[in-house]
Amino acid sequence: MNKWKTKFSYWKFDKKILLLVTVSILIVTLTVAGVSLTFSIASMKEQSVELLQMQNNTVAESFKGSMDSYKEIVLGTIMDDSVQNYCRQVQKNELKTADIDAVYSKLENLNNMYESLNFAAIVSSDYKSYYYRGKGSLSVTQFEEVYPQAYERSKYAQKGTLKVSYNNDYYNDYYKGNRYTLSLYYPLYDTRKVSDARGLLCMNFDDPAVQRMLAVGDSSAETRVVDTGGMILLSNDKEETGRYVN
Repeated sequence: MNKWKTKFSYWKFDKKILLLVTVSILIVTLTVAGVSLTFSIASMKEQSVELLQMQNNTVAESFKGSMDSYKEIVLGTIMDDSVQNYCRQVQKNELKTADIDAVYSKLENLNNMYESLNFAAIVSSDYKSYYYRGKGSLSVTQFEEVYPQAYERSKYAQKGTLKVSYNNDYYNDYYKGNRYTLSLYYPLYDTRKVSDARGLLCMNFDDPAVQRMLAVGDSSAETRVVDTGGMILLSNDKEETGRYVN
């Protein structure tokens, strides 16, 4: 170090000034580069957050639109003449074969109308009987043994009485637990009078909107649908469903 100091002391004045200017320019350049890099990183982070927010908003809107569509299907089914007649006849304890046949016909039509619908069923209010139509047999869907517990475990997705779940409750044995489906449950009422529920409408879908939503992002990303109380309704980590966010 002393050697360099001694050597520097013998330099001419103009050479010292040149060195000073060079060092100053280098310092200023490095400072500007550092500040520019900092702002660039901050800008990239901000843009990434904005893009992620836009992506999340798109996914949320898609899911909301999907749920609204399903709710319309459910309400339309409940308002159908055959289902309303079922509610009234059950209330009077006068359910006849023709009434049941009309319900079966409605359920069959639902399966024909909606490709993503796996099955639809109307269950009695005491859970002791049901009317089922689906693209899979009862032995495949396991509806009979699964639906009481599946309904109890489902969560309220929106204000009202619509309950929803996305899990592998159904088809569990046939697909070894690897088939996840969207289930919706809605109580049946006679729209002409205020009364207790006369049954339960169960509908099960292979929902592409939910599958796309849970597939958004890379493998490290986490996607959840959380209700206003903090309960996880849907998650790409299936074990989280029904838990509460921290």
